[in-house]
Amino acid sequence: MQEQTQVRSRLQAEQWFLTELHLGGFFNEHVLAALRRHQRAEHLIILVSGSFRACLAPIARRVAADLVICSEPDIISGVYTGRIHQPMVGDAKANAVHDLATLHRIHLPSSTAYGDHPSDLPLLHMAGHATIVGSDPVMQDWVHRRRWRLLPDAPPAPPLLLPSSPLKLSRGWSC
Repeated sequence: MQEQTQVRSRLQAEQWFLTELHLGGFFNEHVLAALRRHQRAEHLIILVSGSFRACLAPIARRVAADLVICSEPDIISGVYTGRIHQPMVGDAKANAVHDLATLHRIHLPSSTAYGDHPSDLPLLHMAGHATIVGSDPVMQDWVHRRRWRLLPDAPPAPPLLLPSSPLKLSRGWSC
């Protein structure tokens, strides 16, 4: 098995992101519009995700995020070990944002958080203004219970067009 290096992952993530942009439908336009309003108001934009930095870096650049808080894989000599320091999901997101807010004197009751999954609830509860994105039934319940703002799902991504001839894999294999 070939080892997965930081450099290789970063290059693959960049290629993945460019492909997704080319296909269209990657970003939820409702969320992007909200993000732009925050930027015009000179709010600090922090992406908080369970994904890892290589995947998030091109997204953060594209949306001009100020900071990224994410899962951080263990790396030894530039090679991923397969372990993660702290998966950035659930309470870990809320704890990381709380620590950042304490360090930089960010007033969380004045902040806005966006989430689309029940694992985002601890973070959403910390923010003064919570916004649910999408149609998850658990999250919809919170919209009604707390009168949180709701943004719709992004439209479905366009279908992925597959090649009309069999895929050629290494060593002459095909599928």
